[in-house]
Amino acid sequence: MLSKNLEVALIVCSSLVAATVTQGSAGAEPTEGPELTQSNGVIPNGPPRLQSLDGFDKPQESSSNRPVAIDGGTNQGLNGKKPPKFGRSRSTITVDGITRKYWLHIPKPYTKEKRVPLVVVLHGGGGDARSAEWDSVMSKQSEKDNFVVAYPNGFMRTWNAGQCCGLARVHNIDDVKFVRLMISRLVEQLGVDRDRVYVTGLSNGGMLTYRIASELADVVAAVAPVEGCMYDVESTSDTPISVIAFHGKNDHVVRYEGGLGWLGAYQLKAAPVASAIEYWMKRNQCDPTPIREEQGNLVKELYTNGKNGTEVCLYTLKDGKHAWPGGRRASFIFDKPIDYVSATDVMCQFFWAHPRKSVLTDLGQTN
Repeated sequence: MLSKNLEVALIVCSSLVAATVTQGSAGAEPTEGPELTQSNGVIPNGPPRLQSLDGFDKPQESSSNRPVAIDGGTNQGLNGKKPPKFGRSRSTITVDGITRKYWLHIPKPYTKEKRVPLVVVLHGGGGDARSAEWDSVMSKQSEKDNFVVAYPNGFMRTWNAGQCCGLARVHNIDDVKFVRLMISRLVEQLGVDRDRVYVTGLSNGGMLTYRIASELADVVAAVAPVEGCMYDVESTSDTPISVIAFHGKNDHVVRYEGGLGWLGAYQLKAAPVASAIEYWMKRNQCDPTPIREEQGNLVKELYTNGKNGTEVCLYTLKDGKHAWPGGRRASFIFDKPIDYVSATDVMCQFFWAHPRKSVLTDLGQTN
């Protein structure tokens, strides 16, 4: 359980995050990404071949992408007002009477004629959409691979992952519903590929990522929790879903082996990483013995042959701390990320290799 002290700490430290997350960027809010060579607008989705600790082979180009129109063929963008703007934009959606906010990044190669993937990035406790974009560098990756990124904001900078965290948990905010409705809107308005919707998150966001995998496996194709743990959640679904997790053994906040972690003078009780991996290996019916590779401080364990082609993968960083591997440091109060592997690059390769193969259920309507 999260201590009451830590719940208070998450609110206090959020002001520090907001003040420091954009150091070096002068608080700039670019409307476009970097100049890039025009791509073919297609993200491949073939099966991977395990090659090295750096990630997965890039799958071959798929011919299954079909032309789509935005907003039912009106060639209009978000909220039906005008074509979507490349780069960053902000939107809101009302969920259970609460106005929820999220940022979008639409890459330059995006066109309405191609179905592109959607990646949802969930910030850590005390963070926000800006810090999620900064930590993960996912917007830059979206320009490279041509996919849409959504950065939702938590309730009072926290997410309700069941047993954690902060005011989102105290007020029992339905963050799973928020993410589901946001995805529904983006599928409808931007024509993103229903079978290539993915979720990742850091720390508290990683905890919610695990919960989303449990409850939205009929909507999301694969997830990538980073430095998060999986608490016991009620799930009536046994739908398989591919999972790739990243966790540092020196994480002092969400401990790799589970138990009490620390954020300053405050403590957090985490579940072991191994228990989450075992759960998903069994739920997906993967081979119980992983393909294991080790190089320096990096260990990769891949469980294959899961139902519907699912796989479960764990990247263990022996010297990793509570930070996004290969990402940027959101604030001086947080740990420095390791630089010998990029979680963003590796997870995206994993994502593209694992599209959802089951029939998508009704995502629901906004209220």
